[in-house]
Amino acid sequence: MKTWTFGIILALTIPCGALSADAENRVRTHVDETFCANSAAEVPSVLRSWSNRAHSLSLAETTDAVEGTGRVFRVHTEGHATALTILRECPLDETVLEFTYFIPSDVPVKSISAGLRVKEDGGCLTNIRLVPVKGRWHTERFPIARFMRGDTWRAGTARTAKQLEIGLIAEHGCRPFDFDVSRIRLYRRQGPCSPLVRPMRLVGGGTFVRAFTVTGTPTKAWLMALGRPRFSVSINGRAVGSGAYSNTEGWPCRSGASPVAAEFALDGSLKEGSNTVELAVGAEGVAVLGWVADGRQHVVATDGDWLRDGVRATAQVLSDSPTPGFWDIYPVRPPKVWCRRAERPDYTKVPSCASVSDWLRVRPEEGHWGTVREPSGRWLFASPSGHPFFFYGMQTVNCFRMNYGYSEWARRAYPSEREWAADAVGLVQRLGFNGVGVAASARSAFDEAARRGMFNLEYVGCADPGPFLVNAHGKKLVGLSDPFSPEWRQRLHDMLAKHAADINARPAVFGICVGNEAHIEGNIADISQSGFVYSEACGAEFVRWIGERYGGDVAALNRVWFGSRTNAWLKSFADVLVRKPDPLGKAQEYGDAEYAAAMAHLGKKVGGADVAGGKSRLRKDFDDFSVHIVRTYAAEVLRQMRAFFPDKLIGSNRFLGGATAEMYACWKGYDFIAVNTYPMAKWGDAVFTDRQMNALRLAHQATGRPVLLTEWGVQALDVNMQSPSAQLYTQAERGRGYEKALRQIVENLPFVAGVVTFGFQHLADSEGQGWGVVDNEGNPYVDYINGMNSAFRWLDCFLRPVMPE
Repeated sequence: MKTWTFGIILALTIPCGALSADAENRVRTHVDETFCANSAAEVPSVLRSWSNRAHSLSLAETTDAVEGTGRVFRVHTEGHATALTILRECPLDETVLEFTYFIPSDVPVKSISAGLRVKEDGGCLTNIRLVPVKGRWHTERFPIARFMRGDTWRAGTARTAKQLEIGLIAEHGCRPFDFDVSRIRLYRRQGPCSPLVRPMRLVGGGTFVRAFTVTGTPTKAWLMALGRPRFSVSINGRAVGSGAYSNTEGWPCRSGASPVAAEFALDGSLKEGSNTVELAVGAEGVAVLGWVADGRQHVVATDGDWLRDGVRATAQVLSDSPTPGFWDIYPVRPPKVWCRRAERPDYTKVPSCASVSDWLRVRPEEGHWGTVREPSGRWLFASPSGHPFFFYGMQTVNCFRMNYGYSEWARRAYPSEREWAADAVGLVQRLGFNGVGVAASARSAFDEAARRGMFNLEYVGCADPGPFLVNAHGKKLVGLSDPFSPEWRQRLHDMLAKHAADINARPAVFGICVGNEAHIEGNIADISQSGFVYSEACGAEFVRWIGERYGGDVAALNRVWFGSRTNAWLKSFADVLVRKPDPLGKAQEYGDAEYAAAMAHLGKKVGGADVAGGKSRLRKDFDDFSVHIVRTYAAEVLRQMRAFFPDKLIGSNRFLGGATAEMYACWKGYDFIAVNTYPMAKWGDAVFTDRQMNALRLAHQATGRPVLLTEWGVQALDVNMQSPSAQLYTQAERGRGYEKALRQIVENLPFVAGVVTFGFQHLADSEGQGWGVVDNEGNPYVDYINGMNSAFRWLDCFLRPVMPE
């Protein structure tokens, strides 16, 4: 007897000739398929279990007030991670996963997740982490497209889920446990981009023509188009509109980021029967049009069936385009008439937290900014007039590339970017923040903050110009240029000169950071820049440096680097650029008698015999040279930035919080040390660990400079995103955690002169993280904001008693 039900429902119907063969292959039959254990004789072969330890999947009897008496799929595991896997292929668009589960109340489960593996992406797992419901049956329901990171997956190649998973993560060391699933269902639900037709790029200039047929009376008709350098479109010989390549339409933050399609209403342009669309472009173009008839949505897109001069056009998939980023057009962007209206939120209803403390309420000024250490021991920033202040900033105010869903909502809800910025920054100010920065914020947000008397903190990518450092395998260390390269120094000069006039003319910009999370920590998270010495200029400096360290004695170097492995010995110091030893490879062992003897006699001649952490001498020399690289880099950047920005505070690279004391010491001459760190190491709590606190102390002790937390924040699982680093369940917990972590930093680390919250909106597309103060439709997370308000009131009161007279 069958143990599950199965039924085919409506196949996706496309108007004749609307799709290319390639596109038609992507639109497959959807099924309504249910797996139910009730009355089953065995577990269906399409269901499997997984765990990090011993596990099993079986049928079990259960009695429950909600589900009644019957059989369930029971997963038993002796590990902390387990999953029920559904071996089914289904299209990402329109397929919904629904499952009903039961977790016993006494199981210490951290999160439950729904996930999938994408066939076209090599089978990598992507998922959504959810707040688990325990002690009762609970049903979850998700369009599986939501499992993909953000919204821009539709611009790529991902089409098919090769398998789905229902997973649990419990606390490490927990006892063996079971969880039950009573029903799993996959079914079709029409979405705003149904049918999911992906346009192709028509290559070459000219007029491209496509004939198509409309059956029934067309309604809700629309057309999107873009072309380089310009385009025009016509329907049935009648002009519809024209535009330029970007069509940013009052949203300069999108200018240059990706080509943006213009959208036109086609009411009255289409007719029942035969129709023709024409797209005229100079070099390349894309167009999509759609309508609704007989209750179904229909789409026609540019593809190889379009004609130019009576000949089939050359069409390429958008992902093969030389254009950077993605093409902002259907199905990435749904047509207006196929989507619900975007509502503009009223942020004036959010409780205001205006500061009464001068330590937070300082206005931008012309002149030289500084830092000050008060008699109480607290470090602060200082305005040109000498007024001290604590920087309390917000970032990711308009990070559109990392959250396209929010971007699309904002463009529909606001007529212009400036109006959006006025609302967004207005909310930031209402929450008590006195500035915007450092990263991922639009220029419109910075300008609006300045208009409101708030500060701005920005950064310039001083390492970005290149050429980059290279290791023995030819890999580039992107994020850190070769500081010995005259080419880099000139590129750095030219880049800073380009920014100088603008930044110096903006009194709201009080400081500038060198860059973001360049690989100059030393050794962190199994990543090290040690060994990246083989770029041209750096290689020449390395030869000089090791020759000086070993007093010109290459034999001494060979003995302590290679011991008795004479086949690895260098003929000269310059030979290191030919042999290219890798310090991260196999380490020399003390069991090598020649190596051990050489190490014992190193003495002062070559820098001492101590080798930290059991590293080889080879590794120690490369690590020491890494410090020389960073010291040279930091000194040159500071020299040039002081010349170009004499009145601004200059902050270090934004460290990840794991740098060695030697690496931090390279930045002693900077005005402040920038560190990004998050309280996300402890489940169910927002607290910085002792290691994190000590790392911040080390940054201050090694440099003598104040520290600015240029990134920090907390997140919760109830945003229904991937949220891989979330340690809390709800926005209310998140708000309480925000206050707890802020108090921990400010009360215990007086050298911290400011904190910058990450962030205003989510990073849905880039990281799948829910850091936002608002959701993807601009709605504020009220419970989280209540906690932020409480935190700000505490901060305001805490700073006030220690204000200078």
